[in-house]
Amino acid sequence: MAGSLALLLYGIPVGLVLAWMFVAPMLAVLMRRPVSRLRAMACGAGFAVIVAAAVMAMGYTGRSWWINVSNSAALVVGTVFVALIVREVVGPGHDV
Repeated sequence: MAGSLALLLYGIPVGLVLAWMFVAPMLAVLMRRPVSRLRAMACGAGFAVIVAAAVMAMGYTGRSWWINVSNSAALVVGTVFVALIVREVVGPGHDV
């Protein structure tokens, strides 16, 4: 119970601040020109592949390779799905 409360009080706000610090500038660059659905999917998949590769390189364990591959594939699919949702909510953007 104490661990859940600590996560709620510290982990979530820290995660939101870090996401705002790193994701907001990246979105500003990506949204400088109109974003098609295909471009949103490609950016989401590219980001997920980079994260999955970094996680595999840093946190290699004795688990089988299939678990790492299936977790990475789920991350890529989930990130592509989220990228499409964000693109639909935000819209295609405008030429600057």
